Amino acid sequence: MNNDSIFLYIIAAAAVVYAIGNAYGFFVKRARCTVTEGTVYSIWTPGPEKMRFRNSKWAKIAYKVNGKRYISYNRIQIPMSAEVGTKITIRYDALHPDMLYSFSWKKIGIALAVAAVCAVAGTVL
Repeated sequence: MNNDSIFLYIIAAAAVVYAIGNAYGFFVKRARCTVTEGTVYSIWTPGPEKMRFRNSKWAKIAYKVNGKRYISYNRIQIPMSAEVGTKITIRYDALHPDMLYSFSWKKIGIALAVAAVCAVAGTVL
């Protein structure tokens, strides 16, 4: 077993832990999340705004729960076409209304795929 194989196994293990953490969050928090409509409050992009390729938009969302207005504590990814004031459907944690629910099967699947590829590559090397 060489250093490359060990490195790939470490990446595979980290990806599996990430997938398990997301699956745990998905199943535990899914039961206590609620759906509502909110508006984009502020937007952040990791790259320059003019760069559309390989860029994303992350937003804080303003929404009402039981008559009280909340601005999300965490940011969620939104479509590149969204602007401040755009209405979107969101899920939030009923116990902590300022926290948006952001777990998805896509993240879990990608993490497991990365783990599988790294494990196979580590075995081959």
